[in-house]
Amino acid sequence: MTAPTLSYAATLAEPDRHARPGGRSESRSWFITFGFGKPAQSTFTEVVLPDRTDDGTPLSDETKRELVRRIALDLYGTAWAFHYGPREAQQAIWRFPGMRIREHLTVTSVEVYE
Repeated sequence: MTAPTLSYAATLAEPDRHARPGGRSESRSWFITFGFGKPAQSTFTEVVLPDRTDDGTPLSDETKRELVRRIALDLYGTAWAFHYGPREAQQAIWRFPGMRIREHLTVTSVEVYE
């Protein structure tokens, strides 16, 4: 089984560094983190995904995970470490007090081609 082809549009915004990360839309936010010992260590990018594609089809968690991976590659090439879904954020990000938001990205359009 091959992964679907994804097409997306997104806006990259300067994050509000005083707001609690993920507070805008925590249930829809996914996160990209960066490796220890690297210049971007202890930072993350918040990616807010829609619940549906442009044609109204619900996005599965597997498709969301693949979309975030694609976004990470498009933004950072291989210079990122992990990506996490909303349910993984507490264990992977919020429990570390030194984590800082690097960028905030909102996906505004998603098309999936099987």
